[in-house]
Order: sequence, then C-alpha cells, then structure tokens
Amino acid sequence: MDIRQLKYFIAIVEEGNITKAAERLFMAQPPLTRQLQLMENELGVTLFDRTNKKNILLTPQGRVFLKNARRILYTLDEAIAEVQEYDKIMTKKLSIGTTIYSSDIMLPVLKNFCEQYEFIVPEIHEGNISHLVNLLKNHTIDIAVSARPFNLEGFHIKELQPDPCVFVASRDFEFTREFITIEEISQIPLLLLNTPDSNSLYREILNEFKKKELRLNISCVCHDSGLLLNLILGNFGATIIPKSMTTHILNKFAHIIPIKNSPWTTIPSLIWRSEGYLSSTLKEFIKTFEFHYSKPF
Repeated sequence: MDIRQLKYFIAIVEEGNITKAAERLFMAQPPLTRQLQLMENELGVTLFDRTNKKNILLTPQGRVFLKNARRILYTLDEAIAEVQEYDKIMTKKLSIGTTIYSSDIMLPVLKNFCEQYEFIVPEIHEGNISHLVNLLKNHTIDIAVSARPFNLEGFHIKELQPDPCVFVASRDFEFTREFITIEEISQIPLLLLNTPDSNSLYREILNEFKKKELRLNISCVCHDSGLLLNLILGNFGATIIPKSMTTHILNKFAHIIPIKNSPWTTIPSLIWRSEGYLSSTLKEFIKTFEFHYSKPF
C-alpha cells in the first residue's frame, strides 16, 4: 500500500461517492474502484458499506483506517514543510479559522501580515468554535481565532487583550450620556447575533437579563454580522457586541456607548495544535498577532 492509495481512499470518503471522487482525482472510475479493491484485499477487511447506491458509508474498520490514513498524510505534509523550510524559506500556505465575533480582530492582522509577505495566499474559514476545533484536528486550518475557546487538550491557547462589549445603535437613537445601564437596555428593541455554541455571547446576554429579572426586548435574532450592522444602520434596533466589531465606518454612522458595570467581556484567543511541526509562516503570523494586539483594543 502506498501514499497514493491513501489519498484515493480519503477522496472517496470525503466525496461519499466513487464517481465524484474519480472526477476530483482526474481519473476514470474503474481504476479507482480497482485501487479500493486492492486496498481492501491487502487489509483483509471491507472499508465501505456499499448497500446505499447513491452514497457509500464507512464500516467500523473503515473509520479506524481513515483516522490513521489522515494522520500519516498529516505527518508527511509536515515533513515536507519542515524540509522546505530548512533554509528559513517560508511556505505560501496559511489557513486560518475565525468565529463571527473574532473576524474583525483577525482581519487587520492578516492585512498587515500579507503586506509584509506578499507571496503568501491565505485561506480563511468562518464558523463556531466547535467547527473550528474540528478543522484544526483534521489539519484543514493551521490556527483559529476565537473569542470563546473551550479548555482544549492538545492545543496551545494564547489569550489576547480583553474585548469589552458595547451598546450600538443608529444615529437616530437619542442618547446624550457617556454610558448606558442594563436596565435602560431592557427598554430598547435589541438585534442579537446568535451562534450555535452553548457558551456564546448570545446565551450570556439572555442569562444576565434573566438573572437580573429584566425583560429582554428582542426584535430580531441574526446569524450574520454584516446583516446585523445593516439592520442597526437602518434603525431596526440596537445591539450588544464586542468593541472590536465597531469599525471606523460604523463610528461615523452609529452611537457606540459603553455599558455601565458591563458583565460581558470576551477574551479573544489564538488556538493552534500543540503537536506536529510549526511552520515558519505560522510562527510569523503568531508574532504579527502578538505585536498588533500588544495594546488594548
């Protein structure tokens, strides 16, 4: 069995269909089917359940083999990167994951990094922290930027400066004081950004109002930060978001008001795998992040 066959096997798993896998690999279906049969004959097990004609599924033995096949390919990729960087030559590849709350923290760092290293072509994934952790585990991304990391075994976690939440409303919102209270917020229609994580800011806001026995006046729940800000500027309501999400453009068209005794502060963090080779590109990106956020947001 060779590396080529492992790549064939993983392509079939990811496509869920031999025909689609063959198209992805730019080869005909019969040779790919033959390679799969050779692998199963060598292993002495059946890797796929073929009872479903549309999509083939892994057998228990296939799931075990997939985990180890991916580990072998990850190790090979890391070995290649380490050899290529022997003379301190940085690789072009950098894959980053970010949560919806942390994208505005990551983007100015990425801009600075790409201006310094123009040959690097970054790849960006967005999702909740659970999704990002899975992408880290399967080596789809090199690093994640998240405001709400779990206690993760097998990962390095570097906390950045705290990012306090603020109250944001359109310019039509008449307010003259320097801060707003939670009690005052309870009287205002709120547009809240929701993510699937159980410990999300959305959940924390709900819990805090419940704890204080205050009515929470929710006018809309959004799942997209761009839409949320457009709704605010359209005077559909106000919101509570991390200060880092309030861009300079938003400052011109909206009120950004500190919350008195605010219970909501996010802690943005960098998360990367603790095992395996750390590329020079990733090291430099982490250094750029540390330098950029050496001061509070």
